[in-house]
Parts: sequence; structure tokens; C-alpha cells
Amino acid sequence: MLRRFRDRLRDLELSNVLDFEQHAGYREGTYYEYELAVPLGMLLEVFPSILHREEISDLLYEEARQKNRI
Repeated sequence: MLRRFRDRLRDLELSNVLDFEQHAGYREGTYYEYELAVPLGMLLEVFPSILHREEISDLLYEEARQKNRI
């Protein structure tokens, strides 16, 4: 789910918003863990206005909810 978001950020040259680390214990290249490098609330407020797409904020919200961050 966040891979699509990461690719969209890369297209916009904003990929530094996410720290991208390979999750230890999984075979190389098959599983990745994404951590937000900036506060989630900031992304939820800023990105929809930049991208004119609510799907980005929806993806972030769902990911944060699943990880019990909000």
C-alpha cells in the first residue's frame, strides 16, 4: 500500500519524506517496512492540497490506524 505512495512521492521528487528501510528477517527485496520521517498529521494536512488527491491521505491514515499510531 505505501509502496504506491512512495512511488508517487518519488515522481514528485519528495521521496525523502519517507525513511525506507529493509525489514530485518525477511528475504532481501521481498518485504519492506516504511516509517514516516515527518509527523503524520503534517502529511495528512499538506499532501492532499499538493497532490489534489485524497487517496494519499487515506493511505496514510489507514497505515497509521493499522499500526495503532493514531
